[in-house]
Amino acid sequence: MKRQPKITSFEMAGSRKEHKDDYSPPMTFGEHIEEFRKRLIYILLGLAISIIICLVSGPKIVAYLRTPYMSIISSEGLDLHLQSLAASDGFITYVQVSILAGLFIAAPWTFYQLWLFVAAGLHPAEKQLVKFAAPTSARLFVSGGFFLLRLLPHLHYGSL
Repeated sequence: MKRQPKITSFEMAGSRKEHKDDYSPPMTFGEHIEEFRKRLIYILLGLAISIIICLVSGPKIVAYLRTPYMSIISSEGLDLHLQSLAASDGFITYVQVSILAGLFIAAPWTFYQLWLFVAAGLHPAEKQLVKFAAPTSARLFVSGGFFLLRLLPHLHYGSL
């Protein structure tokens, strides 16, 4: 008597035959860990590169962030300047702003690497749903950054 091959519930649903190109065989636990390690290394390299670039161009970033506040203060006729109260405040602010800008710039790369890790375990219908949601999320992310940098100072000081 010939033995029948074991059929999984995924194969019973016919998904494997219908989406032959999109289907990848199940990964072992070790392969999942290896894939996660690879994606994590790519994320950390992307973060390091973007933070280094932002540290080099830190004065321009700080000047860009100061612009809305200084324009509001000057439009009110006030003569106020930003100041450091401790010896290390200027340097710490420069480093913090550069690191946060690097994180903001590296966010698309980070999300893309996370998507590559998660997409391996999704069915084709689930991938289509994410392909619809990802651009919307990206637009909301960018508009949130724009709101923070350009509209919030004016709303806070009431000069919009």
